[in-house]
Parts: sequence; C-alpha cells; structure tokens
Amino acid sequence: AARAADVVGLHEHKDPPPASGCTWDFKNCSATRCCRGLGMQCYEKDSTWASCKVQCRPGVDPYDSDTDPWSCKELGERTRGAGRTETCNDVRVGASFWSGKALQRGYAKTAKACGLECHSKAWCGVWTFGKAPGGGPCLLGAAGERFNQHVWRR
Repeated sequence: AARAADVVGLHEHKDPPPASGCTWDFKNCSATRCCRGLGMQCYEKDSTWASCKVQCRPGVDPYDSDTDPWSCKELGERTRGAGRTETCNDVRVGASFWSGKALQRGYAKTAKACGLECHSKAWCGVWTFGKAPGGGPCLLGAAGERFNQHVWRR
C-alpha cells in the first residue's frame, strides 16, 4: 500500500507559476482574463463578473448567491493541469481551502479534503483525482496512467 512517504519527492517538473497579475480561484477575472490556480479557466457570468472555475454551465448556478445566469464564455486560456504526482495542494485545492483540515507533508489527509470525491470526479480537464492504494493521499493522474500498479479513473 502506498503512503505519503512513498510519493514524497516524486514530483515531476512543473511549469513556472502564472504571472502574478492573474486572478485567484473563484475571484473576479474580468480584467485579467487569466487564472493562477492550475487547471482553472476564467468564465464570464455577465459584463461585470467572471470567475476562475474548473467548469461552467450556461444558466443559473445553484451555488451562486444570486439567480443571475452565467454566459460561460471562456476568457483567455485555461491554466495548465497538474502532473500525475502533484497533490491537491499543488493545484490550489488544498484541504485548508475546502475543509480546514490540516495537510500532512503537503498531501491532503482525505479524499474529501481535496474537495471532490477522488474516485469519480474529473478535475483540470484531462487530469483526474485518484486515490492511492490503501486509502492513502489524494493525488492527481492522467486517465489510464499507472501509479503503483493502479490505473487512474476518468
């Protein structure tokens, strides 16, 4: 069974971080038209608001504080996704943001701490959450890629 200790130090080379002028996740990116969080896209809601999100469906978002519909027009380019050995924390979906749970050596302690169910939900385009064997840390991997003999799910 894999443990966090088994994967620490296996991080692949990462691209440089986006320009500091880009917008953080779920903030208004109307002016910058770019996002800092890996795998995020700036989506337009209306002429005054756009937000860095993973995905967007045109119409009313049930999680919004208002009932104004989203156009979901893509502004700028999607920030690249994460490599297979990067953690939830690396893609700025760390436990501290989603649930307030502590991170252990940079890895989220539970799948829920990553903000999504690791086994079934897609994230960052072609990249998907996976769960390490034996209930270990939540990692990211490309669908079909192998990690410790386990195939990542799409």
